[in-house]
Amino acid sequence: MLGFVFSFFLAPLSAEFGWSRSAISMALFLIPASALVMPVVGALIDKHGGFRVVVPSILMLSAGYVLVTFVSGAIWTFYAALALTLVLGIASGPIAYSRAVAGAFSKARGMALALALSGSSISAILLPPAVEWLISNEGWRAGFLFLAAVATIFGLPAAWIGLRGRSVEQPSETKSAPISIVQHLRSRHLPLLMGAVFFTGLPVFGLVSQLRALLDDRGFSTGEAVFTVSLVGGAVLVGRIATGLLIDRIWAPGVAAAIVLLAMIGAVLLTQSDAVFWLTATGVFLIAMAQGAELDLIAFLTARYFGMEAFGRLYSFVYLAFAISLPVGATLFAASFDIVGSYSLALYMSAAGFALAAALFLALGQYPVAQKAET
Repeated sequence: MLGFVFSFFLAPLSAEFGWSRSAISMALFLIPASALVMPVVGALIDKHGGFRVVVPSILMLSAGYVLVTFVSGAIWTFYAALALTLVLGIASGPIAYSRAVAGAFSKARGMALALALSGSSISAILLPPAVEWLISNEGWRAGFLFLAAVATIFGLPAAWIGLRGRSVEQPSETKSAPISIVQHLRSRHLPLLMGAVFFTGLPVFGLVSQLRALLDDRGFSTGEAVFTVSLVGGAVLVGRIATGLLIDRIWAPGVAAAIVLLAMIGAVLLTQSDAVFWLTATGVFLIAMAQGAELDLIAFLTARYFGMEAFGRLYSFVYLAFAISLPVGATLFAASFDIVGSYSLALYMSAAGFALAAALFLALGQYPVAQKAET
């Protein structure tokens, strides 16, 4: 949730404590730092199943959001509170749910993953107006308390219904002897997939993390700004469902390349739109579609190129690249503003990043894992 609404906290935190935008955005580097424990989390989920790992993580995530509200004027207290929140809450992310769905579906796996992961898209539509209202009327601390409440009230029932009683064992899709995890780590597919995911996420999360500030700088009204931030959620949902439909029928790396090239067009539009609202909204929509596609593609391509036997561990490596892209992108966008007084340089770099990501997706080649005709 935090990634969708982080930009709403920039101005109030800066106003209260005097921190710069780039300093606040540096906190997002804690996401990949916390993601370093993902291989351990993935191994635990592979061994014990998702339910036993996810439920404690949701509770600790909620407690962490509450802890953030006690930060003082020293920015290290903000970093420390968020670090604890992200490390202890990391298993509440998509890994366990993606594993459960990918293991249960084969023929319609893309659409199943898209539907399962669409919950975050819905939250991206509903959360920004709520968080904006709370911060405007009650302060930024109310925004973090709201995130804690949402995680508990909706996260725990979802884990109970979706993960409780799921079998730990998942069917292997390989027709020959299983490939060891060491062989997978040495294959060309893993670095290519990690690179493609990184260079897709870099500009996407750079824009999303600074979106409210970018819209304010261009002189858009509060209503237009909130609409555009909420539009991200709609675009994520469209990208997610469209990707799920297409990758069940068309070679998935080709679908991925097409989506990130659309995002590249969106970045170019943002460099030209300036104060033209509909052009800005269109550019944001095209870029956010890539965000919607990314989690689907991580789970789907991990299953297709590596199989299910070590899904949790291998998914965690690809997810690590995804996590690293968030703070790097956010920091680059913020630094662009601090250096040149606008986000134009970052947007041109974003277009180049999307082009590189498309090339890396296409370089994956044909699927090495045979798929069984199941559900």
